[in-house]
Amino acid sequence: MVAEFYVSSAFTKLFIDEPGSLFVRTRYANADLRLISRLAITEVTSAIARLRRGGNLSPLDAAITSTALRSEAQQCTVLPINDSIFAAGELLLEQQALRTLDALQLAGALTANRLQSTYFMAADKRLLQAAEKVGLTVIDANRHT
Repeated sequence: MVAEFYVSSAFTKLFIDEPGSLFVRTRYANADLRLISRLAITEVTSAIARLRRGGNLSPLDAAITSTALRSEAQQCTVLPINDSIFAAGELLLEQQALRTLDALQLAGALTANRLQSTYFMAADKRLLQAAEKVGLTVIDANRHT
């Protein structure tokens, strides 16, 4: 069984056309188990809103994309952000140069990986390097454009 954890930067590529989108969509379609952090939904919502506010996405397309996001999130195992994830994220922040939300998503992926071997997909090199350092098998969504 193939389990893949999609960090926000990779999950966004399902909904917004950008380099690596086709690769992510293909992997996503073939994954047996799709995992995301609850934060991914919020961060992708933010990306859609930024594109709409910036005029790069019409209000109608933004609404359609937001609906697709909510629908697709229901097809994933959504990992909650709880006290143990916050604690693990704080340890990661002490050890590595990460942004707060990246540390929390990485902490969620580490938790998932303890239960089942999980691929970690992101489009952020610093986050991918951090994930490799803690022993995750990583997939760079931007290398496959």
